[in-house]
Amino acid sequence: MKPKQTTVYLKPDLYKALKVRAAETDQSLSELVSGAVRRSLEEDAKDLAVFKQRAREPNLACETVLKDRGGVDEAIRRKNLAVEPVKLKKLAVRLRVSESEAMRRAVDLALARQDVAEGLRRLRQLRTLKDVYRRLPK
Repeated sequence: MKPKQTTVYLKPDLYKALKVRAAETDQSLSELVSGAVRRSLEEDAKDLAVFKQRAREPNLACETVLKDRGGVDEAIRRKNLAVEPVKLKKLAVRLRVSESEAMRRAVDLALARQDVAEGLRRLRQLRTLKDVYRRLPK
């Protein structure tokens, strides 16, 4: 199907960032905008599918859920995080995923990094690894 043409007004800083991204990825502005819109709509469609799937579930009082799950902290999965929005958006664009998925991946990476550091610490304690460059965590 032939693409449709439209006009989109962007703030200058967003337009500049989009031009830079287009140059970095060898994509046109249209391809970048279309991809971003497509991903956003796909994410919305996934959310709506879950809502439809769960529509038949019974409504529960908040107090019941909190009591069953051991309190507020256990019942609520979504956390408020102090994250620089520009950095999160930049990561999401680079990974070509939603901001939520970018955050999940960043947390996974941070945890993996800690696991590797802990493994290196253990190897150092066992004296099975020689730290020639003195870069291993203590």
